Amino acid sequence: VTTGSGATNIVVKNGFSWTATSRLTLDAMQLVEIDQPVSVAGTGAVTITTNDGGSSGDLLFGDKGNLTFWDLSSSLIVNGNSYTLVGNIATLAADIAAAPGGFYALANDYDASGDGTYSSAPVNTELDGTFEGLGHAIDRLVINASGANLGLFSISRGVLRDVGITNASISGDRDNVGVLLAGAYNVTIVNCFTSGEIL
Repeated sequence: VTTGSGATNIVVKNGFSWTATSRLTLDAMQLVEIDQPVSVAGTGAVTITTNDGGSSGDLLFGDKGNLTFWDLSSSLIVNGNSYTLVGNIATLAADIAAAPGGFYALANDYDASGDGTYSSAPVNTELDGTFEGLGHAIDRLVINASGANLGLFSISRGVLRDVGITNASISGDRDNVGVLLAGAYNVTIVNCFTSGEIL
């Protein structure tokens, strides 16, 4: 889908999914907005391009919108950047530790209650690249530690966007404690939200 001379934005108003190996391409002069669930239920791929000939556009997710991948080996390209898909916190942490400046995307909603209680920030490596939540949420994250920089991400100079951290419980020293992010240096945060408690 590509915008023409009469339209500048692409807005997904109805959810859909597909199981074929085909690639969905959304190429907009300004913004691409996903307001309902879109699911790549097979080995398909997605390419999203914003500001193709325009400016001030972005990739946006409405309250009910998200982009889900069933296969973590699927291809996701946003504005020319190829993203590594992750399905859980452990994989995200390991991938960022290996390449802090990379591009990472959360492929699905994640229930962190099965992880137990973290004794430090789950992602301890400084994120210098981009984490794209794709409109998903990480639920029931629990951290209980005595160290500083406690949150899902301990520290970042990169980009965090389009993710929710819900029903979190963070307890520890009050030196740089957050839910999504504890320490920030010129970080960019876009369309993120949190709920829970800091003890």
